[in-house]
Amino acid sequence: MYGSGNDWLVDEESCTSERTVLYYTKPLKQQQTTSLFADSFLIDSMTMYKATFGYSSELQYTNIDTTMDYDGYMATVTAEVDAVISTNAEDQIYSAWKKEVNIDANGILSFK
Repeated sequence: MYGSGNDWLVDEESCTSERTVLYYTKPLKQQQTTSLFADSFLIDSMTMYKATFGYSSELQYTNIDTTMDYDGYMATVTAEVDAVISTNAEDQIYSAWKKEVNIDANGILSFK
């Protein structure tokens, strides 16, 4: 699901069934953008089997009415973005997000 190799780290401790927390590992300059954080997402295939069935009889026939439980629903991806300045980045990240990280000589972030 996650794109672009090792550019993003997943914070498993902060993830929930409804939220994924990612950290971009490279410093960005002004007006620079990140690589993609995902190239696709998957909705559990079992959702297509969630249906409500109604039964009615007419003469010798039984009618089965099927309504898919997710009819009319849609999936949305929402991103909340935070950033810290690169000066003293390890302390800035801990202060902002209470996450202990290492920053190497090239400015690449990794978890402790």
